[in-house]
Amino acid sequence: MDLVKTGNVISEARKKKKLTQKELATKLHISDKAISKWERGLSYPDISLLIPLTEILDITLYEVLSGEKEEVEETLKNTIKYSKKEIERNKKRNRKKVFLFSIICILIFFIFGYKIFNLMFYSTNIIDKDDYLKLIEGYQIKDVEEINTTRLDDNLYIKYKGAKIKNIFDDFDYKEENDIAYYMSKEKDKYFTITLTQRYVDYIGMDIDVFGINSIVFDSIDKSNILSHIKTDLELFSYFYENRNNSVDIFSSIKEIKENYYIKNLSYTMLPGIEYITELRGDLDGYIFNITEEINKNMKEISINHDDQRYVMLTMGFNKEEILDIINTFIIEK
Repeated sequence: MDLVKTGNVISEARKKKKLTQKELATKLHISDKAISKWERGLSYPDISLLIPLTEILDITLYEVLSGEKEEVEETLKNTIKYSKKEIERNKKRNRKKVFLFSIICILIFFIFGYKIFNLMFYSTNIIDKDDYLKLIEGYQIKDVEEINTTRLDDNLYIKYKGAKIKNIFDDFDYKEENDIAYYMSKEKDKYFTITLTQRYVDYIGMDIDVFGINSIVFDSIDKSNILSHIKTDLELFSYFYENRNNSVDIFSSIKEIKENYYIKNLSYTMLPGIEYITELRGDLDGYIFNITEEINKNMKEISINHDDQRYVMLTMGFNKEEILDIINTFIIEK
């Protein structure tokens, strides 16, 4: 990969969209210094930012990964979140609601008391209910695959940060950048990236900027006690699904009101849009996010648990049988 070429692609797309580096950074919830480094060819976007970046700049995943212009199906651009029209619609809603929220909260505080104030202050109405339910519906475990590790000759592996995985391409490009290994077929129709990152459950308790109101609301929530009983990602996904229709009212405790707000915003912000989850058991512990067919039916995100971290593999162009064949060769060296 050529960082300079990729930086040029990002820079040209940003300017075409008439965005400043700071504006792009705000949309991605990162610093403008990171954008500057990308565009100068000094660093590469984190794997978790690739899809949102293509969405905002209206470019393809291939252009970001390869640094070259290429016509790719439009559906590869979006894996999560909203369309541009939906984002603009929510921005307009938020501006109106912030104004009304300020007036209403003052009146309610004096008339109905502290409980009603909290119900309004920690309202999740900024999240479209139908969109939220559609997102969470994907977090069902619909099938389970048993993993039986096959060990190969050492020269048949690609190695990355204590892990080994079968080399599946005859002709490929491989590069490690910003804690991500980019492993791409030169056929240009298959992609494979791998990184070692934190688990989704570890996001609980973190400060996450939700629609630009983190400093107003999230700082007032004691996140250390939220979902302390949840220990794994699959438990977290099951909790989100089982409680997808939960609501709070005047009879709810202040803790329940705040938790409801935090959890729904957190899940809506950090979870990608998927069709369903495949659980992995046996020699390896993990899961597969099966990306929705509207985006790309051949795109999958594989997570293999390791201690308190997970190896994450983003694949494109592989069917389920090929994915399982790859996973069955995955070895974490002790």
